[in-house]
Amino acid sequence: RNIKSWEKAYVANLDPASRSEYVDDIDSKMRYFLYAAANTGDAQHRARLEMNAQHCAIRQASLMKSNYDGADDQVAGTKV
Repeated sequence: RNIKSWEKAYVANLDPASRSEYVDDIDSKMRYFLYAAANTGDAQHRARLEMNAQHCAIRQASLMKSNYDGADDQVAGTKV
């Protein structure tokens, strides 16, 4: 919970271009983990990669949610 609060505050203090880059980076990591999971034969490794992808999705959703709740002005680089 404290990490989510820290990340929201951190992203809120970034300039719009950096905010967009930050969220895009999380999205890229999530897509990589999903790709890697789909292309591994090891079930344990696949489960770990899928968990990492889910963690990225939760982080991204949390940052986007704060944008729509009005908690932060421009998390994704666009005003709501």
